Amino acid sequence: AGSMAIGIMDRFKVIRAIIMPPPFVAGKEGLHDHEELLAVARRHNGRFAVLGGGGSLNVMIHEAVAKGVVDDALKARFTARAEKILADGAIGFGEMAALHFSLHDGHPFEMAPPDHPLFLLLAEIAARHRVPIDLHMEAVVADRDIPQEIKGAPNPDRVAANIGPFERLLDHTRDAAIIWDHLG
Repeated sequence: AGSMAIGIMDRFKVIRAIIMPPPFVAGKEGLHDHEELLAVARRHNGRFAVLGGGGSLNVMIHEAVAKGVVDDALKARFTARAEKILADGAIGFGEMAALHFSLHDGHPFEMAPPDHPLFLLLAEIAARHRVPIDLHMEAVVADRDIPQEIKGAPNPDRVAANIGPFERLLDHTRDAAIIWDHLG
């Protein structure tokens, strides 16, 4: 796959591309993180940079949301994993999901408040290391019914407004670079 991407990059004169795992949930088939992508990047002499955490940190965030609990032990495990991702050679964190709609079978619905304690902690870690976070979040200005074209399980009937919580994430650590994907 890396060689095919290099051919396309060369054709369009792209010098370097950033690759990252999608925002996985626990138990998702094909779950992987930065390790596999770093192996590809190393084989292609700097043509790829890697973000990590979609297969680990994102899973931890969504499990914490489901359980409703964030304790010091979880924060320590989360921090250790984030630090390892960077120590391994990733240049930031991604893809993380605050709101990800399911668009077809096998495509997960994910929702976590952008100001969840683990997102705030990740922003602190990213700011300290001066690395970006790639955040997948559909913009929801006010609580609303799910769009008709994606109505049905696993998507819920309604979604909560997330712009206020997103602003709190941005205000929490102003030095954190957050790349916002999928505005809606």
